Amino acid sequence: MKNIKHLINIIIIISIILCLTACVKSGEEAEEQIGVLSGVDLKTDPSEQVSTNELSEKVDIDGKKVEVETEQSDSSTTLENVPVLAPDFDYEEEPDSPLQEVTIFQAGQGVSDREALRFFKTFLTIPIYYAYKLTILPENKTQEIIVSIDESGRTYTKIESESGSVEIVSTTKDVYYELDRENKIANPVSKEVAQGDIISKDVFEQIYEQAELLYYVGSGKATFRGREVEFEEYTKDNKTFVRYYFDQDSVFGYRTFENNQLKLQVVIIALKNYFPNQMDIFVIPDDYIISKAN
Repeated sequence: MKNIKHLINIIIIISIILCLTACVKSGEEAEEQIGVLSGVDLKTDPSEQVSTNELSEKVDIDGKKVEVETEQSDSSTTLENVPVLAPDFDYEEEPDSPLQEVTIFQAGQGVSDREALRFFKTFLTIPIYYAYKLTILPENKTQEIIVSIDESGRTYTKIESESGSVEIVSTTKDVYYELDRENKIANPVSKEVAQGDIISKDVFEQIYEQAELLYYVGSGKATFRGREVEFEEYTKDNKTFVRYYFDQDSVFGYRTFENNQLKLQVVIIALKNYFPNQMDIFVIPDDYIISKAN
């Protein structure tokens, strides 16, 4: 049970610092999990987003810019726009974030006609297997996470960090076990403890829908984990920005920025809809003892 509490704490910590905003019907916990999975957080009131943008520039009836109300920061490097990072975090310099000021009611919206679609469209199809490494800055805290769902609704979650490892599997609908690898025991846990409402087919299917609410800021070139890549940048509130990194063949991950400071990095290890070699993750091994629920 100590490990379960650790799992919940990790999810809460991750969710607090995530980036973008939208609206969804599934409740606050589902909103947080979408943020963990995709960089799309769902908490800011959309009415606040437009008012935030209106501070940056005015437009006339024809949509032409006629006045800039806020001062533009100097493009040269200052103490305010240098990313605050942990000393041992491997980070390559890239263009300042945001690439440009965005007026929400004029900006292009959604990912369906853009390269970032390659990241989000995978979530439209079940089964899905998503493994990634998450780094929270400036603390430089990392977790390696796997979330997976099969066509029958079975789920698997694994979170590894410096403080331990937690695995949760649902072998049938709403039946969850924590796997104790050291002692080869499967301990029954409740749906609530297992976060069963936010790691589900419904949540995965909502991710693309929420991505269509993002506003496009622009594209650029950068280095991501030693690769020369391109990126597309998006926002929901002109405060926090997310960049998705890709080349012609793959999408490698995303970073979120606030005040031009890197807050979070996700490196994609695997994101796929076909994984026959991993299907055993949904089954409790034969040599495990299934303990009785308390």
